[in-house]
Amino acid sequence: SDILNMRVASMEMGAWDTHDSQKRTIEANFRDIFGAGRAFDTLWRNLPAHIRNRVVFCFQGEFGRQLRANGSAGTDHGRGNSILLVGNPVNGGVYGDMFPDAEISRMNGVSSDIAGQTAIDHVYGALCDWSVSGSGNAVFPRRGSAILESGVNPNRFIG
Repeated sequence: SDILNMRVASMEMGAWDTHDSQKRTIEANFRDIFGAGRAFDTLWRNLPAHIRNRVVFCFQGEFGRQLRANGSAGTDHGRGNSILLVGNPVNGGVYGDMFPDAEISRMNGVSSDIAGQTAIDHVYGALCDWSVSGSGNAVFPRRGSAILESGVNPNRFIG
């Protein structure tokens, strides 16, 4: 618990830029991170309860992916992305429409890029506010004008 006596920490794991054979590579990466007895499982099981109640883990890639596979069984870079928040303070669930019709209808078009419905400013801003009340707008000053999917309330992400 002494190493987690900090406000924010960041880690990086490479080997996600899969333009080919994506399924095999990503499944192996997910097993390394989330598999039983692997990285996150081992960390979580060894965290004392008082730490688990005051930590949130955020998993996100630095870029999104397109919907449709390319010719080598991978996907090309895209705009839309997903973010996974894990921790006792997180109000679990899916926020927003998981598979918007507008995205599906573009799948066979010229570009199968995902538009993205909510800017990361809202997610990271909510994390900032949870960590230090009122800090989200200072860290993400454009959060108020950033795209936000109808019906999504970032104030609900973390309790």
